[in-house]
Amino acid sequence: MIKTNIPPDGTFLSSLCYESILLALKNELDFRKFKNDVYNIINSKKNYQIKWAGRNDEYFFKGSSKSKGLSKVYRIPTLSSPQGDLIANCKMLLEGLQHDTIINLNEIIIDWKIEEDKFIIGGEEITGLQIFKCDRYSGFTAININPFEQKTVYCSPEVAVLFLCGIVSSFIVSFMDEKRNQNLYFLFFSPEEALRLYIEGDSSLIRKYFLIKDKTIEVLKESYLRTRFNEIVLAELLLVLEIQELLNKHNLDKISFTLFKIVLEGQTYKIYEQIPIVLYRKLLFREIVEGLFRNPDKFIRKLTEIFNKKESVVWEALESLNRKSKRDKSHKIEADNVLRAMMYLYKFVILGDLQGYYQFVRELHNCYRKTKNNAYKEILRELGVS
Repeated sequence: MIKTNIPPDGTFLSSLCYESILLALKNELDFRKFKNDVYNIINSKKNYQIKWAGRNDEYFFKGSSKSKGLSKVYRIPTLSSPQGDLIANCKMLLEGLQHDTIINLNEIIIDWKIEEDKFIIGGEEITGLQIFKCDRYSGFTAININPFEQKTVYCSPEVAVLFLCGIVSSFIVSFMDEKRNQNLYFLFFSPEEALRLYIEGDSSLIRKYFLIKDKTIEVLKESYLRTRFNEIVLAELLLVLEIQELLNKHNLDKISFTLFKIVLEGQTYKIYEQIPIVLYRKLLFREIVEGLFRNPDKFIRKLTEIFNKKESVVWEALESLNRKSKRDKSHKIEADNVLRAMMYLYKFVILGDLQGYYQFVRELHNCYRKTKNNAYKEILRELGVS
């Protein structure tokens, strides 16, 4: 069993620690299974990068005068992608490990301690990744030190591999913002969920939770590629019926996560958002729907289809908000109304606020009045309000 003295306190480093441990437990602490699982995860994340944060991350792989680096420890001379990408290097690491290179996952101890200017996780052979320190830029840390103190992170080779794979496992999507900073999204199990799974140590149960987590990551990725508004993304997430079906199939009443948005500014990762997400087998607003509509299942399905139709007028309008200027010919005149409509839908779905639904309908009517596009009229008709 992997042992740790890191508390599940909701910080990024703590979340990464438990993600890594649960990933190992999912694979029954069998390194060969673990390696193949992570390799498959990497292949599902093609065309996305997690950029290096400068020289510090290069030391993690290549080593420096003070530390060895993963490539030296495991004798992999080619380890360093030209793009400086953590995902690509994780893949190269797994490919480069020899068949007889077995990390004993069952004996790893992830303890941390502070020694002068060092923050040590498991050992001090390797300089840690810069992303390990992103908590201190959010105003709090997972350890009892001044968040503005400069300390170099070190870790053992085993912890380095485990945490690198945990980063890849929790990664959702990345994109560049207007300032050319890389925006990164990660999804972890919530602290209470992670602690419970860690204590139980049931690999079959953990696999069920990862199935739902993987589906959630898939939905979040597709959503964030179309819009950056969290309310819309979360409303869509709760209306994805496949997730309710998975919860029902595996007899789980709910599952909870923490969503992190991290921005790479120069050579520093900073936490911009940290959002709790709870998904229930039974939709919370269903009782309201059942009291208002003759066929609640059909109504919920129609709401879901609004999100599922990726080429719909709703998504075309939302995506046009990403244009730099409203003068852009591709900017839809009803885009602001659609945005408000989806914000109101969020209030209805997440908070059970009936007024949110009425305002959602009103804004769709406004879209039709502005554009005379029958597609909006058709949405209203299908919801039974035209």
